[in-house]
Amino acid sequence: MTDITFWRALSHGTSCPFSPSLVYKKHQIMTTITNSPASWASVTTEQKQHFNLWEKWLKIADSQAKNQTGWFAVSMISIGVLFLPLPAVLIYNYQANISVLAISMALFFANFIFGTGGGSIRTTLSLFVITIIAYITMVAIYIL
Repeated sequence: MTDITFWRALSHGTSCPFSPSLVYKKHQIMTTITNSPASWASVTTEQKQHFNLWEKWLKIADSQAKNQTGWFAVSMISIGVLFLPLPAVLIYNYQANISVLAISMALFFANFIFGTGGGSIRTTLSLFVITIIAYITMVAIYIL
């Protein structure tokens, strides 16, 4: 039950609403506010389950928040050992464009800056996956 109070002006023999002879009377109304639907409104709504890959990825990333330093170390070691030598191989053996080196260094330093600069686990893992996809794409373009 909610108690709503309002004041209503009662005029006594004057035509001007701003007259000092106005008398205000207090009125109280008792109301009931419900959050449940009425019994006659029995319309059922079905909740559809949406398959959202991005939300699943964010849940996985958020669950790894306690391992953020470990993921940063894994990303730096794997990029430094596995992926940084690839531009040299692609440029000298497969005549790749020099932009491969620029992309490689930009991705490495982006991972390093976000990891040491206090970026969230979502950023760390997402950038790591983007880096892996970019390197796989460069290898596929020039070798295959």
